[in-house]
Amino acid sequence: MSPGKSDFRGADAHARLKGRERFKIFGLLLEGKVAADMGDPVYSGVARVGVVTCAMVSSLTGKSMAIARLDVPVAVHGTRLEIRGKNVKAAATAHTLPFDDPEKKKRTAVG
Repeated sequence: MSPGKSDFRGADAHARLKGRERFKIFGLLLEGKVAADMGDPVYSGVARVGVVTCAMVSSLTGKSMAIARLDVPVAVHGTRLEIRGKNVKAAATAHTLPFDDPEKKKRTAVG
């Protein structure tokens, strides 16, 4: 959600719960060249701390990356995590979004 945006359904509840979120949508960079599956669990040690919601291998960078719903304490850039899915078991690192364009310059139309 864009900062300052308040004209959507649920905006009041969203503002009221700021700072008390149950989870955060956060990025994951996976080690290896295989994408995780939607629904794969994310672990920190023995504790399950999240779930993969969307994953892919970037054709531009060749890196496996995912978007996950993570518990707030582990949703910090650089946190070491692990994906333990049915088809993919890999180390991962929590990463801020967007992965390759933090200043969102690619979305800016020119002309």
